[in-house]
Amino acid sequence: MDLKQVEQIKEQGNSLFKQKDLKSAAIAFQNGVDLIEKSGQNVSDNKDLKTLYLQLSTNLALCHLNQNQHFEAIQICNKVLKIDPDNTKALYRRALSNKAQAESQLYSDPKDLESLRIKDGLFSQARADLEKLNTLEENKAVKQELSYIVKESVKIKIALKNLDPTYQNEKKKQEVEEEKQNQDKDSDIQEVVINKSKKNNENLKISQNFTLQELNEVTKNAFDKMAEQILSRKENPQNTFQYEQEFDTFKKHSDKLYLYIKKLPTDIYKKVFSKKDYPPTYLLLILDAINKHSKQEDYPLLVEVFQNIKDTYKFNMCLMQITKDEKKSFSNLFKTIGAPEDLFKSYKLL
Repeated sequence: MDLKQVEQIKEQGNSLFKQKDLKSAAIAFQNGVDLIEKSGQNVSDNKDLKTLYLQLSTNLALCHLNQNQHFEAIQICNKVLKIDPDNTKALYRRALSNKAQAESQLYSDPKDLESLRIKDGLFSQARADLEKLNTLEENKAVKQELSYIVKESVKIKIALKNLDPTYQNEKKKQEVEEEKQNQDKDSDIQEVVINKSKKNNENLKISQNFTLQELNEVTKNAFDKMAEQILSRKENPQNTFQYEQEFDTFKKHSDKLYLYIKKLPTDIYKKVFSKKDYPPTYLLLILDAINKHSKQEDYPLLVEVFQNIKDTYKFNMCLMQITKDEKKSFSNLFKTIGAPEDLFKSYKLL
């Protein structure tokens, strides 16, 4: 594998990021990550390769974070921290993503026990990362985030105690009181951080209620809840930004993406993308989702989907980025769903 080529991809991504083209920057960083992963090389065996892989991955996580794609950001940071457990960028970005998920509207009901438990778990994950980060380097922003999360965690634990008296045992009650006293005295968080980090290392617990494995399940549940909310929403995207935000939620979950494709009115594509190119990556993800999950009774609908996508802005530019092998996949799919000849021509398959 040519490291110079991957380095150039990283610089291209950095340039796009500086131009605030986050979506294109993310694509560039993802391409770099994919090249390294598909090479079959163990990044830990090559110092330069490892450094480049971690840079690409943390940059990609930042792009997702800034686009409110927190599930994706967390998954990327998880991969980084398996290779480099003390990676400060991954710790900080995972903490911010977990905090953002905890504060999302999905868990805003103060009387919903399940939402409070998930919120507590997400804040606990964020807190654990920030506590570890605070022991690795002095950073004012980290301390501010940590102070905020400690206070919010106390509020949540009190709310949980009020809703479910069985939630906390005596040990947990003592910890809540301890945290409240720390806030009242405005004590130095650094001591609390060190003590907490030792506890985390001893029992591999992120909080009193969630192990690492359970928190991964919490993150998955958060995605499932968000997906359900989007799929059950009656309103459709009104512009490209809304469409892309919703689409990006499903791009790593082809089954949910297929449901999203079926949910949308087929003319949404040419309406929303009347002045902007339809992303070729989206077209390929739609192809993949349909190939994996389509049913015969959906074929007429799918033909309409592709007919409307071809009417998007400068669709020929989109097709120029599709490879020969990918066009073969489109051709095979079109034959399966019974697409008319003019659709084959529109996609330059004849």
